[in-house]
Amino acid sequence: GILGGMNEMMQGMLEQQFEGRLTRMKSTLNLTPEQEQAAREILKRQATQATKAAQKLLAGGMTPEDTADLQRDTGNPEAEIKALLTPEQLDSYQNYQRTEVMANARLAANGEVLQLQSLFGLSEAQQDQAFAALYDHTYGLLDGQLGSAVGTTTSVAPLDPVAQLDQMIDQKVKALEGVLTPDQLARYRQLQQQQMSFVKKLMPQIKAPPAE
Repeated sequence: GILGGMNEMMQGMLEQQFEGRLTRMKSTLNLTPEQEQAAREILKRQATQATKAAQKLLAGGMTPEDTADLQRDTGNPEAEIKALLTPEQLDSYQNYQRTEVMANARLAANGEVLQLQSLFGLSEAQQDQAFAALYDHTYGLLDGQLGSAVGTTTSVAPLDPVAQLDQMIDQKVKALEGVLTPDQLARYRQLQQQQMSFVKKLMPQIKAPPAE
């Protein structure tokens, strides 16, 4: 059925993402065969748990108990990978993280441009402009998260998750001003809000359970 097809598509995407991460990690950090195998097992476990979470969300949502189980089974992949590395490789780890930000920003921007193209039949020049605008937006977002994680940015009070989603829509619409017409921007905003409404409905179900 439709749900099975979506599950299969999601699993394929996550596996591609996992293989891409491993390839970039191997190249950037010069992993030994033993390190590569250990990293593969860690990333494969992370991808498997992400697939399970996606399947549960598509099937109707996750309970706090599901979330706790997912966090336990996933563990802390980044800490486990860092533990495999030599001091010299750890020095290169931030470069690897930067390549991840760039790869994820390209992936997200490509997906959004395909969506815009299907909606509005953009010219080649518009596609290039939209990709550049959305890449810059996503790179800035992910780079800010990376900087916060490694303690290189000024900490600010975290926004409510729903407010963050609304802010993200506003930023993406603003990034596309001058690329899309006002009518197209309005339709794009409406579509984004429809997509985000699904995520917002799931949010109460995917929050981590309170600490005991």
